[in-house]
Amino acid sequence: MIQTKGLLHIGMPVVSTKETIKWYCDYMGFELVYETVYTGHEIAENVAFIRKDGVTYELYEFLGGKEREEVIASPKLIDHIAYEVEDVEAAYAEAKRLGLNIKKEIQDLPFWENGCRYFMVTTANGDTVEYMQML
Repeated sequence: MIQTKGLLHIGMPVVSTKETIKWYCDYMGFELVYETVYTGHEIAENVAFIRKDGVTYELYEFLGGKEREEVIASPKLIDHIAYEVEDVEAAYAEAKRLGLNIKKEIQDLPFWENGCRYFMVTTANGDTVEYMQML
């Protein structure tokens, strides 16, 4: 079993981070806790994290490419659910030992104050689960 510290965030691709942030903050009482433009993937993304009552959404807007076209044509409501882990390397080793379907190997991101590391697996149902260590 991969040991987690609890639910970290729920990832949602959006057509507009600006409009989505405004909607959740104005109508639901969420607060914006982190925002950046990330250029580390093939396609740049606006990325924002909003939070209320211990629930955090990661909102990301593709700034071009087929991914943006797909979100506009058929938006997904939830892309992935992320759990926080104490040690991403140990969690990754356990995922491999368990024979989980690794969707994305350990990656580094410059998000938050000290960055973070994560990997993703897919469930038997095809859902994506992310395990992330906040650094």
